[in-house]
This record gives sequence, C-alpha cells and structure tokens, in this order.
Amino acid sequence: MSKSKGGCSVLNKFESVYKEDRYRFKSLPGITDTWTPEKLVSLFIMLQQSPRKTQNEIAAILRVDRSCVSRKSNQVDWDFFSQKLENLCALSTEDIIVEEAEEQKNKTLIKLEDRERKKQIDRAALMSRILEKIEETATALPPVTLPRIKRERNKEQGTPEAAVLLLSDLHVGEKFSKEETGGVNEYNLQIFLSRAARLKAAVVDICNLHQKMYEIPELHVFALGDMVQGHNLGGEWGPAYTEIDVTQQSQICADAISDMLKEWSRYFKKVEFTGVVGNHGRAGITKNSDKVSANWDNTVYAITQARLLNIPNVKVEYPLSWWSQKNVNGTEFLLVHGEHIKASLNNLRNEEQRLQSVITTSTKKHFNVMCIGHFHNHMELETSRGRIIVNGSFVGGDIYTLQQLKVHSRSTQTMFGVHPDNQITWKYNLDLDKE
Repeated sequence: MSKSKGGCSVLNKFESVYKEDRYRFKSLPGITDTWTPEKLVSLFIMLQQSPRKTQNEIAAILRVDRSCVSRKSNQVDWDFFSQKLENLCALSTEDIIVEEAEEQKNKTLIKLEDRERKKQIDRAALMSRILEKIEETATALPPVTLPRIKRERNKEQGTPEAAVLLLSDLHVGEKFSKEETGGVNEYNLQIFLSRAARLKAAVVDICNLHQKMYEIPELHVFALGDMVQGHNLGGEWGPAYTEIDVTQQSQICADAISDMLKEWSRYFKKVEFTGVVGNHGRAGITKNSDKVSANWDNTVYAITQARLLNIPNVKVEYPLSWWSQKNVNGTEFLLVHGEHIKASLNNLRNEEQRLQSVITTSTKKHFNVMCIGHFHNHMELETSRGRIIVNGSFVGGDIYTLQQLKVHSRSTQTMFGVHPDNQITWKYNLDLDKE
C-alpha cells in the first residue's frame, strides 16, 4: 500500500462502509473503548501517510495522550491490521455475517474445550488430593493381632484350598422404592448395610463348614467395581436415584468393607483384597472424559487400605489399570468390571478370547477364569481355556436393569474354593436377603 494515494483510498472505502455497517469493524485488532474503529483507522492512516509526524502531533489530532499513541503503535500488528481492514471493507454484509458466525462458533468451541479441560484438571486434582489426605491421615499404628478362631477338624484332612469371594456392584448411595419399580424391588443405604452384615456372616459360616474337611488358610476378595453409585452426572441415571453424595458413599462403603475384612482376618491366616474400578465411580462425566484410575472406587479402596494397615495378615491393593490378574493356588484369574462388554453369551466368549491375547502380552500368562461384574445377574460359562464367572450385585433389579434390560435378579455375591490341582471345586451363589 502506498503512503499517500493507497492510504486515502482505504480511508475513503472505510468511511463509506462504516456509515452503512459500523458493527463489522469491531473485530479489528486493537479495538477498545478508547480506540474506536474510526480513531484506530485514523492512527493507521497517519502512520502510513506521515511517518515523520511526531507522536505528540498524532496525539493532538486524535485527542488522546501521547503515551496512548505510543502503546497502541507498538501493540498492534499493522500488517495484519491492514489485511483485516481491507477484507472487512471488501466483504458484503452477507459475507460478514457468515464470517462472524464462523468466528463466534470457533470461540464457543474453544470456551467449551477450555471449560471441559478445567473440569478434568479439577477432578484429577480432587482425586489426587483425596488420596494424599488418606495417606497423610493413615497413622502408623502398631500391628494388631486379633484372636484367631479355633475350629474342630476331622482327623483325616484333605488338601488345603483357598477361598475366593467376588464382591461387586454394591452401588452404595443408590436409592429407589418398590413404588418406582412396580413392587419388584427396592434399595437404600439401610438395605445395603443389612446385606453387608449377612455377607460377612455367610463367608464365616461357609468356611467353618469346609474347614471341617480341610484347611482354608487364605481368603481372596476380588472387588469388581461399582462399589459406589457415583457423582451426580455419573452412571446411567445421574442424581435421580442417588441418596447421598459420592464422598459419603465412599466413606460408608469403605467402612463396611473394612469391617468385613477385619472380621474375616480372624478366621484366615491371610486375607488378600484386590479391587478394580467400575463405570459408576468414574470421576469424569462420560466414559472417556477422565483417566480410568480417576475413580471413586479407588477412593474406597484407598480408605480401606489405610484402615487396615495395622492388621498384618490383611493386604489391600488396587491397580491403576481397568483390569488385574491374580494367581490363587496355581489358577490364574482375570478381574474386570465388564461395562465394555455387551450382555450376551457370544459376546462374553468373544471378549474372553480377545482379552487372552491382550493380557498375555503383558503378563505372559494365560488366565483360566475371567471374573466380571456389571450385569447384576449371576452367570457361569465354560470356555476353551476355563470359565467365565459373572457376579451378581447387592442391588438386584434396579430401574436400569428392569426398564432397559428387562432383567430382575436376586441380590447375590459369588464365593468358591480353589484347589491347587483341580482349580474351582465348590461354589456358592450367596443370597444376601437370606440369613
């Protein structure tokens, strides 16, 4: 652009268009309440036409302070300003509307991305802080040796076995009434606590029965996720069927699990607890909106771990991954929640085969039994390499399973024995509503 003729041409074009459409020039770089489009274009033209004019002279013409002229001259990218000005002058009113709409859309998308990113950062920071506080407050108490319960055993003893309990889909905090399910089922915090007490007693009764025939020195608890109902926007149904907030859910759930493990530690030489996360406890709103490990189930496990640090024969662990593999008496178990699997027999078998190749890449060991939760319905399938055991739930049939899946089941959890040579030898599907 020339310093004189070109500058006048742009100024004339600007003045003509500005009379008809003032709003379009609001997008010029450098526009503020002080620097209106007219004033900023005048500064641009004077810098182009009269480079020898002093800043004091320009300031007097524009009726601003010299310091304002100095700052604005240095702040604005005048090459970009020139291109933007010419473009705005040349476009039709319809083109301007289309361009501004596109700019507004991009700004909105950026704001939404920034907002979602901030939420993810806040959630990750919260989860990290919670785990830090749990570690800080977990005082190093001296080891506690609880009195062991002695039991009578026949003189002829069989081969010692290990006991395994599948613990999943507690959904602590979920609440719905019989009226809301047409009289089929109900669930609330008190029902959860009652069922937890029955499960605690049932594990002891079963092991007392079997220990008359052979020793059961170990209990392995596989927690398969959905220990809590989740935060307001988590899970399938959000806050509509949630009784308490997720921090209270985590605390109450951890209290109940800690109480069970502490009691069981009196009957077994070793109690090992391994937990994986489900979908209801996720910190993010959608499936992929946060890390897998950013999950309130892990908060439950962390609190439980801290509560039992001073019980030497109890071990609590949980991976950052969505799966875990455990060896019990020579049998390899794969632990997953199962929300990524569609509920059908063929899908379960296909998923087991695909996971065999994926997991083996990491562990170098094929698993014999895949243990999953999520479906609120006990099931067992034989496979070419072993079996799939689907655990029940504390809830039974809820609004989702009844309405969407047309499935109602009892409130059950699965317990079985593992022999060093014969893998799973006995199994109970424990009804949590029966003593």
